[in-house]
Amino acid sequence: MRARPLLLCLSALGLLSTQAYGAARARLGGTLSLGLVGLGPPSADAAEDTPEALSARALLALPLCRLVPDAVSVLASVGREASAGGEVLVTPLPGARFPDGTALSGRDVAEAVQRLREAHSPYQSLLAPVAGLQDSLEAAARHPEAPLRLRLAYPWPDLESSLCHPAFTPTRPGAQGTPGVGVGLYARGPEGRFLAGRGAPGGPPFPGALAFSALPSRGAQRLLQRGEVHAVLGESSGKEASALLFATYLVYRPGSLPEGVLSALSEVDLAGLVRTFVAGPAVAMPGLLPPGLLDAGPAPSPQKSRAAPATGHGFTLGYESGLPEQRAVAERLQVVLHDAGYRVRLLGETRAGLLRARLAGQLEAALVSVLVPPVPAPALALVLGLTLDTGLLAAELPALGALSDATARAARVRARAAELQPQLPLVPLYARGLRVQLSEALLAARRDGFGLLVLDDAWLAR
Repeated sequence: MRARPLLLCLSALGLLSTQAYGAARARLGGTLSLGLVGLGPPSADAAEDTPEALSARALLALPLCRLVPDAVSVLASVGREASAGGEVLVTPLPGARFPDGTALSGRDVAEAVQRLREAHSPYQSLLAPVAGLQDSLEAAARHPEAPLRLRLAYPWPDLESSLCHPAFTPTRPGAQGTPGVGVGLYARGPEGRFLAGRGAPGGPPFPGALAFSALPSRGAQRLLQRGEVHAVLGESSGKEASALLFATYLVYRPGSLPEGVLSALSEVDLAGLVRTFVAGPAVAMPGLLPPGLLDAGPAPSPQKSRAAPATGHGFTLGYESGLPEQRAVAERLQVVLHDAGYRVRLLGETRAGLLRARLAGQLEAALVSVLVPPVPAPALALVLGLTLDTGLLAAELPALGALSDATARAARVRARAAELQPQLPLVPLYARGLRVQLSEALLAARRDGFGLLVLDDAWLAR
């Protein structure tokens, strides 16, 4: 039985059916069946960061902590010693164990961070306030039994919240080229089936097994209604409220775009773009951050003069080939800019390939999607990091961290976002949330602060 009180789970926001099962006592057993629409088979070390992929991955590799809305420990406690307010300690919980029975260590947490750094992941910007990060990671490698110690270069009250981002989920490489493993609710058994594990500190899940199946979009709803699957990831019912935090930007290399392109982009009907080319739940993003983190209001006007483009002037726009919505949006922007007199060449690439091209200065512009934290200051840090300008982070973040009051800090973020937006080499486009449909037989499902599906305490009524 799960250690968490069932009452808490039933009252959590989100996805719980209010049918007759709602008052029933949680039962053990059964196979939790998840249908995947447009998603590849999940693994603990999968690089995809869409809300659907991360929701599936969390069954195999839990995050360090979750925002609900404050940080709640899952695999590790994240906090500060009273005598060292400028240092955050990440301490694995005693019950956190990998499928082979070995305990999660500070080294595992450090290695997850190191992988982000080596991949030049945009999520490493969430640790920009940490001083001597490489030294901390190396110390954790030498002393895996000790907590990972993160020393702050300046006050930053939101570091604990930042560490709850699923990008910091610890995993270990699999043996002999097999997929990596995490501390999860389920682990692959000897016959290839996913079976309930006992490595999660909160205890094993209620269903005894987990099954994934690739589904066509057309048949997913029918299978859900017949009870053959308990949840469908990749298709939205349009009924559940969702945090819209998976944000997409057009990021460009300063000075690389033909004159007038930014003015032409500022006239794009973002609401129409989203309505036609981005499956919901989704919203246009006129401001630098998703609308839920900013006050409603008109977008800042670009500080660019409109110039008549010369015929034939163009540039290359990259998009992530694994995200169909990015391709659709890129093709629409190509048409809009063509009508304005610009020639746009599209380049579909992997995320890693696009990042390599951007770092090498070989790509004028690219669509980039990231899961933005639901906390304003870390959200701004992540978006500023998309510019690849570390000096910008060093200039902006200390003043935000100096505000200890969360309300004042959020207000300052909103003000700086509006002031910085016209100066940054990126164009906000849209933000979307988790696409999911749930069976009435799946109870106690909920969402965390990122809007991701949480099935830690879920159970099957039939």
